[in-house]
Amino acid sequence: HAIKSGDSLVGLPTAQIQAVNWDISKPGLPLLRGLVRDRIIEVVAGRREIQFASDDVTRAIQEARHKIIEKRLEQPRIYGDAIVAAFFSSQKPKAREKKRAEVESLLTGGGIGHFEKVATIASALKQGEHPVTPFHWELEFPEVFTRDNGGFDAVVGNPPFLGGTRIATELS
Repeated sequence: HAIKSGDSLVGLPTAQIQAVNWDISKPGLPLLRGLVRDRIIEVVAGRREIQFASDDVTRAIQEARHKIIEKRLEQPRIYGDAIVAAFFSSQKPKAREKKRAEVESLLTGGGIGHFEKVATIASALKQGEHPVTPFHWELEFPEVFTRDNGGFDAVVGNPPFLGGTRIATELS
């Protein structure tokens, strides 16, 4: 479940997806906020269930659980991709905002075919001369970002130059 693909530098945090805007100070859509929040809660619970399953649970059952969990994130991913697509639709801020407002309008209006229209906008980003597959870190790894002190822990650098036993004392 931890091997994912996408452009790690192009994506949105959950707050921007919930706001349907790259500016999270905007009010956004309350129903969409709830949908994204609920999906994240479901995914965290589902992944915890997989992680702590007893040893007698078969691989096939675990894979089926994982597939269901991934399916639950499909809509929020597409919403995030559509917002990113709106941003990349133009270099001019007014044109970007117009496309973002179109995405927001489609999500607000609902109706027949609204999800397909949003998905079409999102898929346009993955085609063309310079295709981009956004990677929404907080959607892909919600269990990492919803915990206390959320986020990834990493050491970046080349500490062996410190020499032998000093590494442990310097980095602890």
